[in-house]
Amino acid sequence: MKQPLRRKQAWFVLFICVLFCFGTMNTSRAEEENQSGDDNLSFYKDNPDYKILDGLAIEIATNTLKMCRADARSVTVPKGVKTIGFDAFEECSMLQSVLVSESVKLIESGAFQSCESLRSIILPTTLEEIHPYAFFGCNLDTLIIPRNTRLVPNLGQSEWYGVLDACRVKTLVFCGTDGLFLPTTFGNIIFPADGSGRIVFWGNPPEYIDVSGLQFNYKGGEVESGTFTICYPAQFADAWAPNGETEWNGLPIRALSWAEEQKLIQKAPKLFSDEDRTDVTEDPGWSFDQYNNVTIYSEEGWYRYCIANWELEINDLRFAEGVDFILEYFNVDSDEGMYPGPSEIVMKRLLLPSSLTKANLDHMIFQEMIMAEGNRYVAVDNGRLIDPDSGDIIWEPTEPAAEQTISTPVPSATPVLLPADEPTRIQQPGLQEEANNLKPWIIAACVAVVVAAAVVVAASIQKKKFSK
Repeated sequence: MKQPLRRKQAWFVLFICVLFCFGTMNTSRAEEENQSGDDNLSFYKDNPDYKILDGLAIEIATNTLKMCRADARSVTVPKGVKTIGFDAFEECSMLQSVLVSESVKLIESGAFQSCESLRSIILPTTLEEIHPYAFFGCNLDTLIIPRNTRLVPNLGQSEWYGVLDACRVKTLVFCGTDGLFLPTTFGNIIFPADGSGRIVFWGNPPEYIDVSGLQFNYKGGEVESGTFTICYPAQFADAWAPNGETEWNGLPIRALSWAEEQKLIQKAPKLFSDEDRTDVTEDPGWSFDQYNNVTIYSEEGWYRYCIANWELEINDLRFAEGVDFILEYFNVDSDEGMYPGPSEIVMKRLLLPSSLTKANLDHMIFQEMIMAEGNRYVAVDNGRLIDPDSGDIIWEPTEPAAEQTISTPVPSATPVLLPADEPTRIQQPGLQEEANNLKPWIIAACVAVVVAAAVVVAASIQKKKFSK
């Protein structure tokens, strides 16, 4: 009975050694997974000015995403982040998909530069600006630019190169066609060589873009891009092709099929909703919609709008409820020699809120002025603003104004706020993909343990043979 017992004991020892080796290797894999990409974040660890969340380094004071761990495959930018910083994802060569949550307002230069594996990125409705070279070297299947997102120029307002430079994309979608939010040149976008590329304008034909840039890119440009087709939703067919046209400025055009439209909408439903959407911004406190209407949300927003927009003609200038002072602002922050006087604001209609108590409308040029119902402090009277109780003049134009409308309901200036996406966890590479990254000494130790156990078993078996 002793010999079978010893044999069982030997095999049990071997089994325990194998389990130990397997556990050690898995522990090492887990450690490797946790430490992979840490070099990117080493500067930010134990730094009180930053927090590490799901493999992302975020500057606390500015809510700016500064860096991502290098081995990230799929990332959701957490809600609360306001800015994706300069070169934040540049080292992420394995990054394949990104979901940018509803809070991000700015994507800085080079944010996703050289992310050659990046195939999918979903941008939020809150996004206000994308800076140059943000997607340099990416290989996107579909890039959907939100309606109110501006592509900020690289060299100056007449030089819009940079934002989409060297971006490889199959389908490029602009959710709005207002000229203020479209690039004026498309020269350096790279479409597939097989001619399957598409530029989708979700609206009427744009009027304020450099068509020669589109034509230049269509012929290959400087980057040997493939040809592409300009597409539009079927609901805008009368504007694009009232007589069945198949070309626009020498470029091929066609309507999207219902299935194609639905496929695009399902990629980012929020970006295609609310055609007249205005995005509220705390800073600068004013926003556009696609119909050249401007909404002012605060006195600070009005100040910033005045100094930033010189002689810009708009349709409606709307002051949201809660704004009680409208003052005249000079260009104090600008070069005195270039901007010596107050901003001249040109519009068709001026819409005033019921909360207004004081206003100076000098240097505003408008055809119609409308006051919201219920204002107890200010009334419109023959092109003037008066105190409704005393009749005292609060403001009157220096020149005769056009006939004004009194106490007409103001279209709501309250923007539609869309629910934010819930952030999800970063998906890191599977354990099987990290097997080759085990430390050599761990592998050697495990092999040694297994060999030693095998020797013990063999010796035990040999001893049993001699004892017989």
